[in-house]
Amino acid sequence: MMWDLVGLFFVACSVSARQSDFDAIVLNACDHVRPGGALLAAFLGGCDGYRVGDRWFPSARCDEEMVRVALSAAGLDVIQLNRISTPSLASEGFDHIFVLAASRVPKSAQLEIAVWRTPDPAFGAGLE
Repeated sequence: MMWDLVGLFFVACSVSARQSDFDAIVLNACDHVRPGGALLAAFLGGCDGYRVGDRWFPSARCDEEMVRVALSAAGLDVIQLNRISTPSLASEGFDHIFVLAASRVPKSAQLEIAVWRTPDPAFGAGLE
Protein backbone atom coordinates (compact mmCIF):
# COMPACT_ATOMS: atom_id res chain seq x y z
CA MET A 1 0.00 0.00 0.00
CA MET A 2 1.28 3.49 -0.84
CA TRP A 3 0.61 6.59 1.26
CA ASP A 4 0.94 10.36 0.83
CA LEU A 5 2.69 10.60 4.18
CA VAL A 6 4.74 7.96 6.00
CA GLY A 7 6.23 8.38 9.48
CA LEU A 8 9.35 6.55 10.68
CA PHE A 9 10.30 7.66 14.17
CA PHE A 10 13.24 6.01 15.96
CA VAL A 11 12.43 2.54 14.58
CA ALA A 12 15.14 1.97 11.95
CA CYS A 13 17.93 2.93 14.35
CA SER A 14 16.49 1.10 17.35
CA VAL A 15 15.88 -2.44 16.12
CA SER A 16 19.45 -3.62 15.67
CA ALA A 17 23.04 -2.42 15.68
CA ARG A 18 23.52 -3.63 12.08
CA GLN A 19 23.53 -1.03 9.34
CA SER A 20 22.03 -3.60 6.94
CA ASP A 21 18.94 -3.81 9.19
CA PHE A 22 18.77 0.00 9.32
CA ASP A 23 18.94 0.21 5.51
CA ALA A 24 16.28 -2.50 5.07
CA ILE A 25 13.84 -0.80 7.45
CA VAL A 26 14.33 2.61 5.79
CA LEU A 27 13.84 1.03 2.35
CA ASN A 28 10.69 -0.75 3.50
CA ALA A 29 9.19 2.48 4.88
CA CYS A 30 10.15 4.45 1.75
CA ASP A 31 8.55 1.81 -0.47
CA HIS A 32 5.20 2.96 0.98
CA VAL A 33 5.71 6.64 0.02
CA ARG A 34 3.57 7.42 -3.03
CA PRO A 35 5.16 9.51 -5.82
CA GLY A 36 4.65 13.08 -4.70
CA GLY A 37 4.40 11.90 -1.08
CA ALA A 38 6.64 12.56 1.88
CA LEU A 39 8.47 10.75 4.66
CA LEU A 40 8.85 12.31 8.10
CA ALA A 41 11.45 10.57 10.23
CA ALA A 42 13.64 10.79 13.30
CA PHE A 43 16.74 8.80 14.24
CA LEU A 44 19.00 8.56 17.28
CA GLY A 45 22.34 10.04 16.28
CA GLY A 46 25.71 8.45 17.03
CA CYS A 47 24.11 5.92 19.33
CA ASP A 48 25.51 2.42 19.89
CA GLY A 49 22.70 1.58 22.31
CA TYR A 50 20.04 3.27 24.39
CA ARG A 51 18.58 2.69 27.81
CA VAL A 52 14.97 2.18 28.80
CA GLY A 53 14.80 1.87 32.56
CA ASP A 54 17.54 -0.56 33.54
CA ARG A 55 17.71 -2.30 30.17
CA TRP A 56 20.02 -1.46 27.26
CA PHE A 57 19.01 -2.00 23.63
CA PRO A 58 21.26 -2.03 20.53
CA SER A 59 21.17 0.82 18.05
CA ALA A 60 22.56 1.43 14.60
CA ARG A 61 25.14 4.20 14.94
CA CYS A 62 23.48 6.75 12.63
CA ASP A 63 25.23 9.76 11.23
CA GLU A 64 23.98 12.26 8.68
CA GLU A 65 25.69 10.56 5.74
CA MET A 66 24.23 7.15 6.62
CA VAL A 67 20.73 8.62 6.75
CA ARG A 68 21.14 10.49 3.45
CA VAL A 69 22.59 7.43 1.67
CA ALA A 70 19.75 5.17 2.87
CA LEU A 71 17.09 7.65 1.72
CA SER A 72 18.77 8.23 -1.63
CA ALA A 73 19.03 4.47 -2.22
CA ALA A 74 15.29 4.28 -1.52
CA GLY A 75 14.58 6.96 -4.14
CA LEU A 76 13.76 9.86 -1.84
CA ASP A 77 15.19 13.38 -1.80
CA VAL A 78 15.92 14.97 1.57
CA ILE A 79 13.98 18.24 1.83
CA GLN A 80 15.26 19.17 5.28
CA LEU A 81 17.45 17.38 7.82
CA ASN A 82 18.10 18.87 11.25
CA ARG A 83 20.49 17.66 13.92
CA ILE A 84 19.11 18.43 17.36
CA SER A 85 21.45 18.25 20.36
CA THR A 86 20.10 16.36 23.36
CA PRO A 87 22.99 16.55 25.87
CA SER A 88 20.69 15.89 28.80
CA LEU A 89 20.00 12.41 27.33
CA ALA A 90 23.64 11.34 26.99
CA SER A 91 23.22 9.00 29.98
CA GLU A 92 20.45 7.27 27.99
CA GLY A 93 22.90 6.49 25.18
CA PHE A 94 22.63 9.41 22.74
CA ASP A 95 23.31 13.13 22.69
CA HIS A 96 21.60 14.14 19.44
CA ILE A 97 18.81 13.13 17.09
CA PHE A 98 18.15 13.67 13.41
CA VAL A 99 14.73 14.90 12.33
CA LEU A 100 13.95 15.05 8.63
CA ALA A 101 11.47 15.42 5.82
CA ALA A 102 12.06 13.65 2.51
CA SER A 103 10.00 13.31 -0.65
CA ARG A 104 9.67 11.43 -3.90
CA VAL A 105 9.52 14.77 -5.77
CA PRO A 106 12.53 16.97 -6.62
CA LYS A 107 13.56 19.32 -3.81
CA SER A 108 12.61 22.28 -6.00
CA ALA A 109 8.97 21.15 -6.21
CA GLN A 110 6.47 22.75 -3.86
CA LEU A 111 4.78 20.39 -1.41
CA GLU A 112 1.17 21.18 -0.56
CA ILE A 113 0.54 20.96 3.16
CA ALA A 114 -3.02 20.56 4.39
CA VAL A 115 -3.89 22.14 7.72
CA TRP A 116 -5.85 19.93 10.10
CA ARG A 117 -8.84 21.72 11.65
CA THR A 118 -11.69 20.69 13.92
CA PRO A 119 -14.73 22.16 12.15
CA ASP A 120 -17.33 20.56 14.41
CA PRO A 121 -16.59 18.89 17.76
CA ALA A 122 -19.31 16.31 17.07
CA PHE A 123 -17.68 15.37 13.77
CA GLY A 124 -14.11 15.13 15.01
CA ALA A 125 -11.69 16.71 12.56
CA GLY A 126 -11.28 17.58 8.92
CA LEU A 127 -8.86 18.94 6.38
CA GLU A 128 -8.89 22.57 5.35
